Amino acid sequence: ARVPTQSLGTTVPLALVSLFFLDLLVITVRHRRMFIPRYGRKHRLMGGAFLLLLVLGYYDAARHTFSRPLFDILLSLAGIALAVTAATGFGRAHKASVVRNRASGALGEEATVTAEEMWEHSFYQGINLLQIAYVHAVKALPGVGARLIACLAA
Repeated sequence: ARVPTQSLGTTVPLALVSLFFLDLLVITVRHRRMFIPRYGRKHRLMGGAFLLLLVLGYYDAARHTFSRPLFDILLSLAGIALAVTAATGFGRAHKASVVRNRASGALGEEATVTAEEMWEHSFYQGINLLQIAYVHAVKALPGVGARLIACLAA
């Protein structure tokens, strides 16, 4: 398959995102000990896997080598796993009865996301998964008429 020629419109954003991920990698390597403690380890490792998946997605944006539906579904599943590992890894210490926030979620400077909000995040990641699966399923339908019916049926 022929790889499409990159334009300035895709090269510049990819270069900027690459700089961001390079900076993140340098910080992560510098603080690699954060993966050692047991408390929240699954969430930290899942976060690393999620970031790697994002890097693959940015790489693919220029190369078009991966199946877009498969990537989108994997990204959604990783998002669900990230929220669930946060809720299970930090849950007891982040119960709403323990955390005292002035605002919902992490909107305040000193705010902490509660375990209940972590579970809520996993629910909305599941909604995102259903939406992306639906979008790809409709796209796969033959003809505009079938797509229109599927959209109206939703």
